[in-house]
Amino acid sequence: MKTKPFNEDVATNPLRTKADCVEALVDILAPAMRLVESGGRYGRFRMSDSGAVYSQDRTSIEGFCRLLWGLGPLFANRGNIARFPRWWQLSCAGIVHGTTPDDPDFWGNPLDDYDQLFVEMGAITAFLFETRQDFWDHLSAAQQANILTWLDQINHHELPKTNWLWFRQMVNTWFVHTGHTEYDAKIAADFDITASHYLDHGWSFDGYVDQIDNYIPFAYQFFTLMNAGLAERDWHNRNHCSECGGRTTCDSRKFGTAKSAEVNADTDNDILDENSADNISVKTAGRTSNKTFDTTTSCDAGICKPSAAEAKRYTLLRQRATAFVPSYANWFAADGACLPFGRSLDYRFAQAAFWGAAAFAGIDLPTGWSLGDVKHLLLGNLRWWFRQNIFQSDGLIPIGYAYPNMNMAEGYNGPASAYWALKTFIFLCIPESAPFWTTRESDDFKFEPLLLQPEPRMLVAHSRTGLEVQAFTAGQHAPEHNHTDAKYEKYVYSTTFGFSTPKAATVLKQMACDNTLAVSESEYHWRTAFGYADYAVHGDYVYSRWEPWSDVTIRNFIVPLMPWHIRVHVVDSGRALHLAEGGFAMPDFGQELATANINLIGGFAETAAQHAADGSFESGWSESDNGGNHLSEIQNSDTAGQADSGANDNIQAADPHSTHESGNRSEETIDRPTTNPVAMLGSPQRSLFYRTDVGLTGLIGAEGFALELAAPEPNTNLLYPKTRIPMQMRIIEPGHYVFVSAYLGDRELESVNDDGSIALPGAILAGDELRISYRGETHTVNLAELQN
Repeated sequence: MKTKPFNEDVATNPLRTKADCVEALVDILAPAMRLVESGGRYGRFRMSDSGAVYSQDRTSIEGFCRLLWGLGPLFANRGNIARFPRWWQLSCAGIVHGTTPDDPDFWGNPLDDYDQLFVEMGAITAFLFETRQDFWDHLSAAQQANILTWLDQINHHELPKTNWLWFRQMVNTWFVHTGHTEYDAKIAADFDITASHYLDHGWSFDGYVDQIDNYIPFAYQFFTLMNAGLAERDWHNRNHCSECGGRTTCDSRKFGTAKSAEVNADTDNDILDENSADNISVKTAGRTSNKTFDTTTSCDAGICKPSAAEAKRYTLLRQRATAFVPSYANWFAADGACLPFGRSLDYRFAQAAFWGAAAFAGIDLPTGWSLGDVKHLLLGNLRWWFRQNIFQSDGLIPIGYAYPNMNMAEGYNGPASAYWALKTFIFLCIPESAPFWTTRESDDFKFEPLLLQPEPRMLVAHSRTGLEVQAFTAGQHAPEHNHTDAKYEKYVYSTTFGFSTPKAATVLKQMACDNTLAVSESEYHWRTAFGYADYAVHGDYVYSRWEPWSDVTIRNFIVPLMPWHIRVHVVDSGRALHLAEGGFAMPDFGQELATANINLIGGFAETAAQHAADGSFESGWSESDNGGNHLSEIQNSDTAGQADSGANDNIQAADPHSTHESGNRSEETIDRPTTNPVAMLGSPQRSLFYRTDVGLTGLIGAEGFALELAAPEPNTNLLYPKTRIPMQMRIIEPGHYVFVSAYLGDRELESVNDDGSIALPGAILAGDELRISYRGETHTVNLAELQN
């Protein structure tokens, strides 16, 4: 099977039918399976030799097992076994060899505490469920016992009390379904732990109370629904006994031992006959274990239908999945993109795995939601991902996000870890006659303009038509992994502009400070927020308190105003500090835009200057500081002609206190506050904007700051290899400061007026009241934490 460079066929696949989805999976698997076949070892997929926190051989075993997440759903349709006989052979033989003691390709026993292979047992278990009648039921009793003995190691070692417990629950569910009902008690024990992590609206925390990220949809939710769906499918397909409507009785089946005969692996070069699934056995001499598994024991009614405890668990988990639907849906944009946030983003389209599992398990949907909505979210996310540059020229999926990128990876990301995303294809186990395949995807994309999500500690905002998602967050903290300050503790995360992870912290360009405030005692060795002393997520703003040194406190107030947001920083410092704060990053092929000669209307600049002069507070505003903020439009040979053409090419800054209707501008001032202002947003002359075909970014700087369109190190942003970031910078002496600034991240050009000017917000802080004016409307946000 020939693969086009960069797997181009995947990008053009419409994903409209089941056949389309199967072909997409096949195209993704084909380059990997060529390496599996030529690699020279069973149960291994050696994609490259980049390191991980586990051994090099384990990275290859992990790679093989992660392919099983896609191979299982593929072979759940028996026709695909005949279509891809060699893939079937390699899959089955890999498991048999990997679990056979004394085999050169044995995966090992004993494993270690916290062993990476415990994670991979989830893929093996899913494959066993998905292909039971064609694989497991044709193995010899000794081969079945080998597999069970190897899997049982997960019950005799320490595991993190996190999403890893779901893998053990999956393994033990398989034990129950092979007649070992005593393992149900082990499932219940782990379930009690994971159930204690539950918060509300379908959300849990992943073992750590401050870590609520993608592992909830693509682990906690996904594995519970997949496990329930596979168990129910197994009960339906077993044909064990008349009690459950089967064609045979319980006692008549002995797990396929009559069809298998052990052979010597040394003489079985191919392991499987290409035209048969029956000859899958290998020699098993020399095996010793603590537990002997009798795979020829007749089943009883307990494994032909769920136990009362199992049924109760699945009912509860389905209810939680139903509650999760409208909440998680707001992490998605209308174009299919999902919010990049937190760790393990290398798993890419695993973002859609919850929707695949929800369809497969057939959960009840909330009022107002349909199967078409689920299908839209699932396939829309897959289409978005397949348009990104996630494939190498040879068609393999390397470490990265929207392009190959080692910088953003975690230490547990092996060369082929990204293939964990293949579990999303669990929906291919849905029969072709099921309503899922005939239901039309919904045209109506459901989203909330602004939604408080207390469990992941976010305010989630959508743009006008839902093409852009921004999540304003505080209070999450994951100290054990790479770049977690950037992945969890920036002010805002975006589906369009992504976020950046630093390469180093020595000089500012290494930090890639989009949507965060960096501080330093010099121009070197910068730091950003890593753990907040306090935080709160309200219905209209997000608050955090950061204490980078014992004598420095920075209180942050972030107020969404899509496509803008307002930032208020209250800084109390016992030392001189360098400050650098960035906005949204965009690709570096854009155009810096000029500011217009527009004066700030309303007299608040004079009021703030007078207030600062009488010593009642140290204002961020400085009347005499021009800071090099005059901007001119930049076009050169690298950028000319690459920005969008049309009426909005000559975008300029419009007055923040005026309205614009049909090309006519009418002046409107914010009502003067009843108390003297503490701080106010800078003038339009202190603004900077940057335009590409992705959208429009920019900022209105706080008074006293210098502005710059910074060029960070390449390969720092998740979405774009090279970026520019609008930034403001200043040096402060010890003292008390209040800074107000505004940041623009505009996917849909909502901020652009008919004449091409940019509608700017105005903002004044007086006491604990932040008064904001935008497009003729004024509202007040009470910043409660300023009262303390």
